[in-house]
Amino acid sequence: MLVVILVLGLTAVPLATVQACSCAMLGGPEEVAAQAARDGSVAFIGTVVDAAPAPADPSGFGGVVGYAFAVEQASVPISATAIEVHALDDDGGASCGFTFGRGESWFVSAYEQDGALHTGLCSGNTRLTDMTQDSMDRLREMLIPVEPAGGGPSAEDATFTVDWLTAGAATALLGAMLLTVFAFRRDSGRRPG
Repeated sequence: MLVVILVLGLTAVPLATVQACSCAMLGGPEEVAAQAARDGSVAFIGTVVDAAPAPADPSGFGGVVGYAFAVEQASVPISATAIEVHALDDDGGASCGFTFGRGESWFVSAYEQDGALHTGLCSGNTRLTDMTQDSMDRLREMLIPVEPAGGGPSAEDATFTVDWLTAGAATALLGAMLLTVFAFRRDSGRRPG
C-alpha cells in the first residue's frame, strides 16, 4: 500500500519542461569542412585573439560573445586575417552555446546570419590539440591559406607609414613651438615708446 501511495504521489507532481541541446552527428572535421564548401558556410582554422560581449541573440536564448580569430586557412577565400564569430555564452548547455578560450587554436565551422558569423555546440568545432595528426593534415589539404586583405600593405608597411606620420606630427609640433617662442621673444623685446 505504501508503494502505491508513493507512485501516485510522484505522478501527481507536475514535471517541468526542460530544454536540452541535441545535435545530429556531423562527422569529423574533414566532413564538416566538406559540408561547409558545399553549402556556403565558413570553416576555418584559427586562434582566438580576443572576446567581447556581442549584440543579444534575437531569439532570446541568452548572452552572446563575439570571438575574434586570427585565421590561417579557410574553406572560402577570406581577405582579412582576423574574423569575428558569435556564439551563445552557454558552453554546451540547453541552448547549444559554445565557449572558446583566448590563445586556443580551433577548427571552427560557422554560418552567416544577419550579417555576422555564428557557431555553436552542433557546428563541429574542434580544438586542434584534440585532433590526430592525420586528421589535421587532411583538413589542411582541404582548406586554402588566408590572403592579406586586398593585396594591400603588409604589417611592415603599416608600421613604416605610422612612423613617418608620427615623425611628421612631431616636427610640425616642434615648428609651432619654435614660432611661438620666436614671436614671444620678438614682442617682449619691443619697448613702449
